[in-house]
Parts: sequence; C-alpha cells; structure tokens
Amino acid sequence: MIEKNQHSQDIWRYVRGKKIELGESVSNKKAVFLDLNYWIDLRKANNGESKKEYFNEILIVARELVDSGKCFFPLTDSMFYEILKQDGQYLSDTLALIDELSSGICIDSLDQRVEFELLDFLEQAPDNDKYTARELLWTKPYFIVINKLPIPNPEFFSPQDRYSFQQKFVDDHWEKGFSFFSDQLVEGDEISGAQYPDRSAYWNEGKALHTHEYSSFHELFLNEIVGAIETVEENIKNIAHYISEKSTGEAASGQAKESIDESRTIEKLIYNIFRLKSAKQFLPNLHITSGCHAAMRWEPKIKFDSNHQFDFEHAACALPYCEYFFAEKQLTHIVTQGLLGFDKVYGCEVIAKPQAALAVLERLLQDT
Repeated sequence: MIEKNQHSQDIWRYVRGKKIELGESVSNKKAVFLDLNYWIDLRKANNGESKKEYFNEILIVARELVDSGKCFFPLTDSMFYEILKQDGQYLSDTLALIDELSSGICIDSLDQRVEFELLDFLEQAPDNDKYTARELLWTKPYFIVINKLPIPNPEFFSPQDRYSFQQKFVDDHWEKGFSFFSDQLVEGDEISGAQYPDRSAYWNEGKALHTHEYSSFHELFLNEIVGAIETVEENIKNIAHYISEKSTGEAASGQAKESIDESRTIEKLIYNIFRLKSAKQFLPNLHITSGCHAAMRWEPKIKFDSNHQFDFEHAACALPYCEYFFAEKQLTHIVTQGLLGFDKVYGCEVIAKPQAALAVLERLLQDT
C-alpha cells in the first residue's frame, strides 16, 4: 500500500497519481481478461478471416460494451510478451484491436503487482490513508513495456523546469496505445520489465526427479511456494527496506542487517500463512502461480510446454483483478478444479467455450 497524503515533486509520484485516477475511473466497469487465443481469433474476425463460430458476434458485443462504458479488456506484461510472438501485419492488427478493446488500460507489471500484494498482506490493518494493490493496479501501455522517462540536463534546467518537462512527457505518453510504440516494441531494445524465457524443459526434468518429495497435493503446493518465494526475494527486500524506513525514518542503507533479518521474517511468514491455509485472497501472484505449477506436477501425464509460463501469469492477473477470464480449455480446468478452485477463491468466472463467453458478454450488455 502507498500513503495517500504524501506530496512531492517526484515525477514517479505524479505517475502513481495518474494510476490511482485511472483505477477510480474503471471502478464501476467490468474487467474481462482474454488469453492469447481469444485475441488472435478476434483479430481474425476483425479482418474478416474468422472461420470459428461465435467470434464475429463476440467482437460486435465486445465493442458495444466498451463503447457503452460497461467493460474493458485489459492487457498485462505477460500477455504483451506472448503477443510479440506474432510479427508483421498480424502483430500490428492485434495491437490496434487491443488498443480499442482495452481502452488503453493495462494491469501493472509483474514486479509492481508483487510488491503491492506484499504490502497489502503485511499492512492489513484498516487505514484510510493507504492505497491498496487494486487501487494502484491499472496503468497505460508505455508504463508496462518501456517505462522510462527523459532526464533533462540539470545544467540547463531548473528543478521545476525539469519536473514540468517530465510531466508533459508523462501526460503525452499516457494517452498513447500499443500501436504508437509498435516499432520500438518489435525491435525489443526498449522493452523493460519481466522477461519470460522458455523454462519448460527445466520444469519437466524437475517434475520427473522430485516425485518422491511429497505425498499430498498440499505438500507439493508448499514445495512450489518455497520456489516462488525465492523468485521474489528482491521484491521482499524492497518491501523490508520500505517498512524499515517508514517505521524508523532512517535510510535502509544504514540498517542492512536489520533489513536482511526482516526479509527472512517476511519469507517465513509467507510460507506459514500458506502452510496453515490462511492466505485467503492475499498474495495472489504467489498463490496462483504456485498452485498452477503444483497442479501440473500432480498430473503424471501432463507435460509443461513453453506456453504454460504465460498461462500461469495470465491467471495471476485475471483471477484476482478481473470479473471474467476467457481462457483455453486446459488452463480453465487447472484453475477451476477441486484441488485449487481459484475461480471461487477470487470470485472470477473462468470460461473456455466461445459460446459461453458470448453469453456472458450479451448478459453484461443487457445489465443496466
């Protein structure tokens, strides 16, 4: 959580303020998260190339929902990287459609979400002067895939002029969609944030080698939680520094040992909250990605492939923050099966069949 009553000329605080305003503007709209196959099939429908039933109708209704202000179809960093598997006109057409249906609204990057969620978990006491992860969640394309600001030369610009220059840059780029940045995005040099290398071979090898380490699904899930905590160690350190500075008023650099001890305490707390099955809706990224990995390992005949890392991140964005998640069949089964039941935990309706997706959108269109 972020304190509401802090004021500063810091430009990133200005960006954060715009995210908060964006979150307020969509608070009464339904968020529908689409997986890659849905975006591709809708792009084909938009280009008059669809051979699948229902997608022409889905596109028509989706546009009506966006135009009426009832819905939006957000993107996130993991989906953006998956979309980059396309190229040429296919990529351009997909990005243009995303700009339209998302209304230029994105779920914030992986690192940001993890740290917001950690703070929500650690600062659970009610406080009207705090913003939660959900309130800070929403952003715009530039700020999940490039996220860099120019720094004017201090020899020629006063602090106020530097701030004004950066503020204008932020305001200008806040309004730009993915299509505007397509040349930079395709080249890849300007992309920031999380990376998603193919780790499927490593996961399949580990699945085969470690079957003796658990006798129940909960044990297997806890093994995954341990690994997931390791992947966010830097985020936990950042949060430990933040909490330390806020509580003492001193820079964390002078309290290195205390910060390390605090990080270890947080890691143990996270593990135990999952061990005791008391996480509820807190720490959704750790909960959902670990659960999906565990479910894949629990099924002996299923193998990981290169798409699963994207699928699990999509689930970690959609389930806690969107009302609906249109996904492919296997992922729908994984997250809704009795072992996990994430759709019920997070109150998100997960749908695989296009006919059912169309029915949901038509119902939303009829709602007043």
